[in-house]
Order: sequence, then C-alpha cells, then structure tokens
Amino acid sequence: MSKQQALSVFEQEVAKKRQRLVELEAPMLRAVEYLKSSQYLTDSLNTLQKINGVVQSGRIDQFEALLLMGRLQQILADWGAQERIIEEYNFARNSLRESNSMEV
Repeated sequence: MSKQQALSVFEQEVAKKRQRLVELEAPMLRAVEYLKSSQYLTDSLNTLQKINGVVQSGRIDQFEALLLMGRLQQILADWGAQERIIEEYNFARNSLRESNSMEV
C-alpha cells in the first residue's frame, strides 16, 4: 500500500469517526439533561422499587428464578441506557482526538 493510499484510508476512518460523533451528539445531550432532571430521580426510585419487589417475591423455584433474573437484567439495562449513550459519545470523541493527533 502506497503512502497516498494509506493516507486515504486514514482520512476515511477519521471521517467515519466524525460522522459517528455527530450522530451521537444529540442523544448524548438529551441523556445529560435527563440525568440532571427530577424525572431521573423518580425513575431511579421506581427502578429500585421494582428490584425490591422482585427480590422480595418469596420462595421460588428454579424456573421462576430465571424469569426474575431476566426481569432484573431488563430493569437494569433500561436504567443504565443514558449512561451508555454518554460513554459511547465520550469514547467516539476520544477516538477522534487520538486520530487527529496522529495526522501528518
């Protein structure tokens, strides 16, 4: 691969990273605002109450335990969605910065 081809591939990768950063910016800003809101506190308390309800459901058999674990996983996944958006945005931003610092 020639130097020109390598540079072209590098520029394409940087362009992809910039595009991904642009795609993530609006969801990230919404996530930050949500995490600052009173709705986040309400949702957090509701999530903890749901988890508490699942945990206190009493004696269960193995099949019911698997179902409850699935419910808990979904509850926690929903709860952490905003943080994951912010993390992905920060990763994309840092990746682009690293690429920009490598440009010749």
